[in-house]
Amino acid sequence: DKHYYSVPHKLVRIEVYVRATQSSVEILYNRQRIASHRRSRARGRHTTFAEHMPPAHQKYADWSPERFTHGRNTWSISSEYAASRSQMGKACHCSSC
Repeated sequence: DKHYYSVPHKLVRIEVYVRATQSSVEILYNRQRIASHRRSRARGRHTTFAEHMPPAHQKYADWSPERFTHGRNTWSISSEYAASRSQMGKACHCSSC
């Protein structure tokens, strides 16, 4: 489907087993389900649960774009937010990923 689903951040880049049905995607590691997502057909998009993010990223998960449009530290906060939304590891260089 070319859709990306999250796993707990400690398992990023670890090989897992994926079981997909018409309506759901289950992700298993060591024979235990570690994530279950409603299946999406949106190609190239991401489905991420906040609890799968490292704590350093979770604090930005519910921020709206409007929250970044004011203040003198907008650039640094926006950069942190962009890194946290980059699907943990693709563009993020924090010590949590």
